[in-house]
Amino acid sequence: MYSFGLTMGRQWRLVACGSASGKRGYANKRAEMWGALRDWLRDGGVLEDGDVIHDDLIGPEAFVNAKGEIQLEKKEDMKRRGLPSPNEADALALTFAFPVLRRDADIGTANTKYDLFKRR
Repeated sequence: MYSFGLTMGRQWRLVACGSASGKRGYANKRAEMWGALRDWLRDGGVLEDGDVIHDDLIGPEAFVNAKGEIQLEKKEDMKRRGLPSPNEADALALTFAFPVLRRDADIGTANTKYDLFKRR
């Protein structure tokens, strides 16, 4: 998939869901992304109604691990409970993997043209 994207001229960032989280309090990147998704929904994010996305979002259980970090239930454990993999919710959570800046946003530049020793 990644190499196919390169062939198509896409610039993708791979996300290792099991890798370390960039935020304190989460066991891994997957838990961090789901936490950001939860925050977005709490802040007024809206999704189309759908049984699959609904079931996916409420399927995985979250718990605090021995290190005091939030962790999501493994997909294998969900399968043992008779639940399918939350594919749609995982795909949605991936949209929260990294911050996104609008292309037309003006991020500005630092003023580097000044004299430290100039008197005002």
